[in-house]
Amino acid sequence: MGGRQYIEAMRSALRSLWSQRPGLCPVCGLWCPGWTCGACLQRFAPPTARCLRCACRWGAGICPDCRQHPPALSACHAALDYSYPWDGLIARWKFHGELGLNSAWHGLLRDLPLALDDIEAILPIPLSTGRLAERGYNQAWELAKGLLHGDHRHKGLPQALVRLAEVPDQHRLSAAERRVNLRGVFGVHPETAARVHNARLLLVDDVMTTGATLSEAATTLLNAGARSVSAVVLARTPPA
Repeated sequence: MGGRQYIEAMRSALRSLWSQRPGLCPVCGLWCPGWTCGACLQRFAPPTARCLRCACRWGAGICPDCRQHPPALSACHAALDYSYPWDGLIARWKFHGELGLNSAWHGLLRDLPLALDDIEAILPIPLSTGRLAERGYNQAWELAKGLLHGDHRHKGLPQALVRLAEVPDQHRLSAAERRVNLRGVFGVHPETAARVHNARLLLVDDVMTTGATLSEAATTLLNAGARSVSAVVLARTPPA
């Protein structure tokens, strides 16, 4: 085994040991052996049937909205509803740099049926240059890192999708306004165009509300020749 292979093997072993460490549940603060204690998961994140295309709460299959207006995404998965207590934890992680929550989020994402063996590249939704400079990290890439392990560790492609323009914040916009706001905002980096072409891609984002961001990103990638684009988000905002 060469030096580089040895270092990678040691890193993999350390990551495995670290992932199994006991710690404090981020919800209740009690000691637990995993990412989050079983009681909190059972209470606040029970198994939930979701639409296969938009990840909204739904019975088996595809919701009526997605049947009537098929989204650009071929599939979408969500680990949580964006509601108490997860909304507060996500805000602390996203806006206040509490990256210690990464391990909890990674554990939740790895429990989803993502079929990563069929995915050829994993792409985070990019932040604007200004927001990245202000925050110091892209939360979508922090999530994506949790999926890059084992046979999938080389599938990360964080530089593939780029923002071509700065746009107003989405939070106060309606669904229709969000779609207009994001039109043409994404592009594919020329250096990664070959890896995107004819590839099955997985987008990663933190919170999905109307789906406008993921839809625009998926459309951009499909127009660049991607074979299919699916997505995974940490949390899905429940309908009002």
